[in-house]
Amino acid sequence: MMMEGSDKWIFRLLIEWFILCFFILVRSTCGQEGFVSLACCSDSYFTDPNTTISWIPDDSWFPNRTGCRNEVIEALRTYDYGQARIFNINSGKRCYNLKTIKEQDYLVRGTFLFGDSLRTTLDTSFDVLVGVTGISLVNSSEDSEVEGIFRATKDNIDFCLEKVQGDPYISKLELRPLQI
Repeated sequence: MMMEGSDKWIFRLLIEWFILCFFILVRSTCGQEGFVSLACCSDSYFTDPNTTISWIPDDSWFPNRTGCRNEVIEALRTYDYGQARIFNINSGKRCYNLKTIKEQDYLVRGTFLFGDSLRTTLDTSFDVLVGVTGISLVNSSEDSEVEGIFRATKDNIDFCLEKVQGDPYISKLELRPLQI
């Protein structure tokens, strides 16, 4: 039996709707391929509803939570961004080893939230390094972001904080592959 004109239209509309939903789903899951988004000291995985970026805790790198501090910031209260990991070290550096693809270009970004609850002093400072290359010096007088672009020479890269004075700390770490 042949479908009536309106039945064909409804059937076609349903098929187009399913195809559209499929492409939206594929695009949203593939849009983060190769992304690493770490929310330091976060209790769990979460997705930022404004960006749809999925964030993971950094406890795979540093399972000890004694260096975790909450820094509640009104603008960030709805997300799990208001925390920082403090590395209480006498000297040296602490590194996040991140997987990369050799010869791929990447953007790396560290976010360093400053606040009274971090128990850092105004004279805290530390170097930020990608591998052995210094890309910035963070002074703890205000919130800051440090970012750089690099080409992976191996299948991993170290993002490091090296003590200069006081205890290094970090709130978020992001790694994004670039298509240049």
